Amino acid sequence: MIRKHTAKSRALRGVALFVGTLVVLIALAAVAQHAGSVRVPGSSSAQAESRTVDASRPATNGSLLRSVETTGRGSGNNDRHGFRIGEMNSDDSLYLPQVFYGSGGSAYMSIAVADLNGDGKPDLLAANQCGVGICDQGGQYAEGTLGVLLGTGSGKFGQVAIYDSGGCNSSFLAVGDFNGDGKPDVAVLNQFSGPDCTGPSLVGIFLGKGDGTFQPLAPFPGGDVVSYAITVADVNRDGKPDLAVGAGGSLGILLGNGDGTFQPSTDYSLVGTPSSIVVTDLNGDAEPDLAVSTFSNVSVLLGNGDGTFRTPVAYDSGGFQTYSVAVGDVNGDGKLDLVSGNYCTPGCFGNSVVGVLLGNGDGTFQPSVVLDSGETFTTWLALADVNEDGKLDILVPSLSDVIGLLLGNGDGTFQSPSTLNLSAFRLTVADVNRDGKPDLLAATRSSYIGVSLHIGLATRAVVTTSGSPSHVGQSVTFTAAVTSKFGPIPDGELVRFYDRVTAIGTGATASAVATFATSSLSAKTHTIKAKYAGDAIFKPSSGSVTQVVEKYPTTTTLTSSPNPSQFGQAVTFTAHVTSTGPAPTGKVRFLDGTTGIGSAILSGGVAKLTKSNLTVGTHPITAQYMSDAFSAKSTSSVVNQVVQ
Repeated sequence: MIRKHTAKSRALRGVALFVGTLVVLIALAAVAQHAGSVRVPGSSSAQAESRTVDASRPATNGSLLRSVETTGRGSGNNDRHGFRIGEMNSDDSLYLPQVFYGSGGSAYMSIAVADLNGDGKPDLLAANQCGVGICDQGGQYAEGTLGVLLGTGSGKFGQVAIYDSGGCNSSFLAVGDFNGDGKPDVAVLNQFSGPDCTGPSLVGIFLGKGDGTFQPLAPFPGGDVVSYAITVADVNRDGKPDLAVGAGGSLGILLGNGDGTFQPSTDYSLVGTPSSIVVTDLNGDAEPDLAVSTFSNVSVLLGNGDGTFRTPVAYDSGGFQTYSVAVGDVNGDGKLDLVSGNYCTPGCFGNSVVGVLLGNGDGTFQPSVVLDSGETFTTWLALADVNEDGKLDILVPSLSDVIGLLLGNGDGTFQSPSTLNLSAFRLTVADVNRDGKPDLLAATRSSYIGVSLHIGLATRAVVTTSGSPSHVGQSVTFTAAVTSKFGPIPDGELVRFYDRVTAIGTGATASAVATFATSSLSAKTHTIKAKYAGDAIFKPSSGSVTQVVEKYPTTTTLTSSPNPSQFGQAVTFTAHVTSTGPAPTGKVRFLDGTTGIGSAILSGGVAKLTKSNLTVGTHPITAQYMSDAFSAKSTSSVVNQVVQ
């Protein structure tokens, strides 16, 4: 259904569209002035509307859109909707190029991952701001949608099933078992409601059937404010999932009844409009606490364990328009820290910034340390160990359709930002192909979800030789140095050595170096290859080196006796063969000019040939050593044998 503006809806719309530009972000401050709470099915205002949505409506568009194979870094690779297609440098990439799937809607979206049909394979859900292709039709707006894409377990997803979200401008979603039947359910937060999108926010509850589909939805209007964030957690520890909803300048807690309904909201006033919510234990008392980003700061609400919370404490986020907060131990002290994503610096000059607030372990935090994100106008923030070194890293999508990456040092500091050329507006990190690695699921500003699979940490193997050329039988040591810009290679990793395709030995890494020594190479030019096998974290790599193996040089000398000789007299030719290596063995051939006159076997480096049938005249006699496995050929100087 197309929703048209009334005068009231136009006024609200100026502050309702999600954070796409700085103008919209600044306008959101006006929303925070409203008061009220958000309600869901089962709250006191649940009877105000009885519209039922067919939750089994089939998909209309979301089949696999494309698989992008571009590599390298460049400009101009934009799709027809204006966002950049994923590009990676294959030598250093952590992620495959994005594969895009239709989300079942248009404009800004939020995504989540859950196993909706119980097959052990991750599935995708997307809350779309509005329906497919109808957000930009002459200032008209449409109802939001929920898109569901069942996963294959290999990182691929099927056709999208589209559900009416029950309201307008769906902004966030969260997954939990709201009715205790062991099947995942979904809560979708809508910023507006009503036939003309002028009504208050509402939460639509989709109860799962356990097969990837949902029961019919009966949405209900909520409070009189615009909401932007939602999450699910059991904040009163009764085993029933509860909802935390950010609305206007407050945070609402809706305790679950365990049957898919929720109690009326208990609201906590905040400075600013909530933009993201994290539930975790921040002070080590085993009770759920809240970390909330607002468009003004980061607020912390310590839990009492009964579903209530202490007075919020606001912290400077280090930037302007804080759109996201993430929680993790970034300095390895066992205490949770806060990391905030900020749309820009105070005054909005230069790049967007990230704020790192180290935790004291008691629910309080140190002042924000501000980091350059490397990008302008970033839109979300996620923490994940993308290089699998045991240290949390920061990912920040931006309106430039790239993701800034700050690799963690493990002590609360981070390396200078680098860039992943992947399109993203919001970002979810999950293992969707079940290989134990963090994959990236990107909610774009268009109608697509970008899925980029982690492919392990790139490595490089450089092979060197102890010396080339070498001689036959001489020991040669080959050294493979395996490195990765993402961290050190563990000791004991397998490296195999090959003479072209023939395996000749193995080595194990020690301080990222593996060696193999051999004295068995034959006399020729060899291509020695070292192949690092890789592990669960680091990718395989290989390198090669040319090894020239030569035989030891020899020297052959020739004498004759007697010289001159008489016709018919016996003449003995004696060849002496010496070598710089092992004692030569084998055969010596004797030639009169170019004509062979006989051969003899070396014994103690000496070979003799006696001839008595030489014709009268001068004969140019040479001795040619024919070589053996270790000794090279050599030819003596000419001895002119005179026969009278």
